Amino acid sequence: GRDLAQSKEYSEETASIVMELSTAKFAPLWLEGGKAEYLSKKKNPKQFVSTGLYRIVRCPNYFGELLLWTGVFVSGISVCNSVLQWSLVILGYIGIIYVMFSGARRLEIRQDKNYGDNPEYQKYVSTVPIILPLIPIYSVKKHKWLVA
Repeated sequence: GRDLAQSKEYSEETASIVMELSTAKFAPLWLEGGKAEYLSKKKNPKQFVSTGLYRIVRCPNYFGELLLWTGVFVSGISVCNSVLQWSLVILGYIGIIYVMFSGARRLEIRQDKNYGDNPEYQKYVSTVPIILPLIPIYSVKKHKWLVA
């Protein structure tokens, strides 16, 4: 069997690495995305934001949350010792993914109401993924089961 002390040490080390990566590498990206949105909205409140991180993903805040929770999920894997623990961890992670995509759906519906007539917005939403960069999912609004 696995030695509990080694498991705990591995888990703490992994969690530490994940937290360092989350804060040191991704926090500046999240802040840059928020700054771009703030400056863009301040300059033209009626215009949708497509600068900064919004050039590569339409919901960078939800993408950042997914990255964070993926790190927590990966760091917690080493402490699962039973089928029940694995089931709960996986269920929780799926729940987080559901909440993020549900939030993206609500945001997409609201933005379509605000900017749907704008041809630039239509081009933007057809070319920039909604939540995961490089994965061509451009819309989730038609998925009515994504309601949280």
